[in-house]
Amino acid sequence: MQSESIIQKVPSELIRVLLLEDNPGYAELIRIMLHKVSDTRFDVENVKRLSDGLQSLKNKNYDVVLLDLKLPDSQGIDTFDKVSAQAQGVPIIVLTVTDNDQLAFEAVQKGAQDYLVKERVERKSLVHSIRYAIERKHAEEMLKDHRTYLEEQVTERTAELRESEERYRTFFEQSKDVIFVTSREGAVLNVNQAALELFGYTKDEMMTMNAREWYVDSADHKRFQRLIELEKSVQDFEVTLRKKDGTKMDCLLTATVRQADDGGISGYQGIIRDITDRKRIETQLREQALIFENISDGIIMIDLEGNIMSWNPAAERMFGYYQDEVFQKTIDILTKKVMHVKLRSDRWIGEIDFVREDGTEGICETTLIPLCDEGGNIIAMFGVCRDVTDRKQSAEQLQRSYDQLRETFIATVNILASTIEMKDPYTAGHQRRVTTLACAIAEEMGLTNDQFDGLRMAGLIHDLGKINVPAEILSKPGQINDIEFSIIKCHPQICHDILKTIELPWPVARIVLQHHERMDGSGYPQGLKGDEIMLEARILSVADVIEAMASHRPYRPALGIQLALDEIATNRGILYDPAVVDTCIKLFTEKHFSFE
Repeated sequence: MQSESIIQKVPSELIRVLLLEDNPGYAELIRIMLHKVSDTRFDVENVKRLSDGLQSLKNKNYDVVLLDLKLPDSQGIDTFDKVSAQAQGVPIIVLTVTDNDQLAFEAVQKGAQDYLVKERVERKSLVHSIRYAIERKHAEEMLKDHRTYLEEQVTERTAELRESEERYRTFFEQSKDVIFVTSREGAVLNVNQAALELFGYTKDEMMTMNAREWYVDSADHKRFQRLIELEKSVQDFEVTLRKKDGTKMDCLLTATVRQADDGGISGYQGIIRDITDRKRIETQLREQALIFENISDGIIMIDLEGNIMSWNPAAERMFGYYQDEVFQKTIDILTKKVMHVKLRSDRWIGEIDFVREDGTEGICETTLIPLCDEGGNIIAMFGVCRDVTDRKQSAEQLQRSYDQLRETFIATVNILASTIEMKDPYTAGHQRRVTTLACAIAEEMGLTNDQFDGLRMAGLIHDLGKINVPAEILSKPGQINDIEFSIIKCHPQICHDILKTIELPWPVARIVLQHHERMDGSGYPQGLKGDEIMLEARILSVADVIEAMASHRPYRPALGIQLALDEIATNRGILYDPAVVDTCIKLFTEKHFSFE
């Protein structure tokens, strides 16, 4: 009756059949039998070789497989194994001859839905077997899904109720807090590794103890007993416990009752957290309360979870929250940039953006200091906060003023540069071209921003001292005499004397003074050597020589870039800094620098 009800549920629809049969006559007989079924359409695809059948199963979907175990390229139970592996979820009906019942039976044991003896197959039994195989496979899948669902439900319900070590072992053993299980009378039934480390007992020793032996004061144990019997649970019960070596420790005990099958109390389970270090810190803080309450900087105590343990009146004024408003709330109440990852690192100093209670934003200069126990383990963070909002705003205003002054100075420098060029038209643009090359060398050599800016300013006015040189000397055609040259040689000193009275953010006056000094001491006006000459001045001197030789002068035509490069290469390390010379030559030969 059960099989009949299953058959009746097969819908009248297309059934796709893969027939693995190498006998054309028998394959045609199967096709004819299925074609004559009135209430179901069968789409029969016949393949003669196992390899073709496996390829069809890979590429197409079928509702059932009719399999002859004796094919040209495969025979025996191995044929079924290969088809079964490829036809996941598709029912298989084995076709066998009368002398192969044992082979067919083995295939059924391995998962075939049915087997049919070829000589006895008729249309009704064939259709019945196909429909039954499909429905049975479908029923198996449904039962499998339902069984899986039930197993999941049972696992889920069991996980919520059972207390076995299988479910909680990882949490139980890896918890940093002590976890204990005792009988109602106090006998220890189980403890985790943290309990052994905290109390100092071995597991065997613990399992022979009664929990009341942990208590320094037996009255505390009785008080705990009464409270948990009445309330069924206890949270943060503060008590003093004793280690094996007699050391006392302050602890918080949280526990619940364990119910017996009859609804009564069979025992207790809970956690113990050692707060000795925290209590010590709290005591130290109380001893320093006067400083804590009156210091102008905000002081915040944070635990390792980022919870605020305390803060002083200065912090209340800075952030706008009273202590009771933030107690045991995370530091995120102030800012999203803090420091869950920093809490376990070393001392940290930096600036933190914060939001006050009224919604206004500020900046505090913060120092986070880890507080450690005797073993060097971080147990809390001590934060000192100073509101630097006004200072930062003033600094920003000062920076804006500085930038404006800098721009004014640059404009003044350009005016001064134009002034000397008006007096000496033959060298018009000389200072700007020297500055362009000097800055290119400085950038290639990796000078700092301050060095770069100072060099740029010095380059734009390095010949400002020539304003004191008579124009007829500057524009004189032909060779100048010694007296005239001595007058010209005064221009670095004159420029230095003009600039030294001006308070500038860069050593412009020194750079200008030294730009005619040479590495061997043959330069002027001071005869400095080597590193006595500022790097910026050494760069400026090379750029000045290159531009001067490559440009037209009243007393001679332009000599060209190549001759200028030959000059600095010949005197590399003698008159000119080797690194500066190498960089300058590289700019022209490899990076195609040009004054244009």
